[in-house]
Amino acid sequence: MKGGISKLVLRVAALVLTASALTAAVLMRPKKQETHRYQVRQDLSVYFSNADKVIDDIRAALVRRDEVITISYVSHSDNMADIDELTAELMEFALSETDKPYEGDYLRHQYGGYEVRYGYSGSGGEYDYEIKIYPDLYTDPEMEAQVDSRIAEIKEELALPEDADDYTKFRAVYDYIYQNVSFDKVHQNNPNNHLKTTCYSALIYKNAVCQGYAVTLYRLLREYGVPVRVVTGYAEIDGKSEYHAWNIVRLDELWYNVDLTWDKELGSEDFCLVSDSELTGHIRDPQYSTEEFCQSFPMSEESYVR
Repeated sequence: MKGGISKLVLRVAALVLTASALTAAVLMRPKKQETHRYQVRQDLSVYFSNADKVIDDIRAALVRRDEVITISYVSHSDNMADIDELTAELMEFALSETDKPYEGDYLRHQYGGYEVRYGYSGSGGEYDYEIKIYPDLYTDPEMEAQVDSRIAEIKEELALPEDADDYTKFRAVYDYIYQNVSFDKVHQNNPNNHLKTTCYSALIYKNAVCQGYAVTLYRLLREYGVPVRVVTGYAEIDGKSEYHAWNIVRLDELWYNVDLTWDKELGSEDFCLVSDSELTGHIRDPQYSTEEFCQSFPMSEESYVR
């Protein structure tokens, strides 16, 4: 009942490429510590002095649903051993949280990893490198355009006042998804159907699995400026443990768990704005249980009462 979430898959290959680049990057070994919005590594054989722009360009390509993202640069050294780590770091930063509802977790959780191919041409100590990233994105530009259009309609339907507080916004969005999206029992056990994990499926087909519920709540709450994250891990029900996704939402400076999927399936609100102690049967993935994450997203010790 709670299955359907997709795990990240990375595939790596190396070859010589000569196609033209979509994203240009400047390569240099820094003589002094560079200042970046993103704390990029400087201990690899390849280092981009314009790393912030490269990351922003990768994120923009993911938002556009580009099939291929190309980074090209000129190097005077052999970088082949470090390109996999470099690419992984750039992609991780590109998927980090921003203030835009269609970035951050909205991208991260409608994406199944990437394949990277790389190589160089040239001689005489100067090499033209090219990295090609092939992201596995679950929707295409046309689908995302339909999502944008449907969200605009939903916001008109909800007609929330400009001075609505965050709880009012949350309640309206939660109720809308609860009333209009059904759990996708047809495709839930089909590992080749990733559409069921998307906001597109939830808003256009009006059915989804847990990941689709979570990214839809994320997208709509972010549209209203309500802080929210998608959390993944394992959930146990009927004696079975399955990979699962839910949300944490911030109200009044503290964070609360929301498992809209379970609420919908159980016909209850038992998992709406609850503390960790009330979120029975859920275990977070390690990245959502680190000291850094818990400090950034402090959970309330008590469930929300309004």
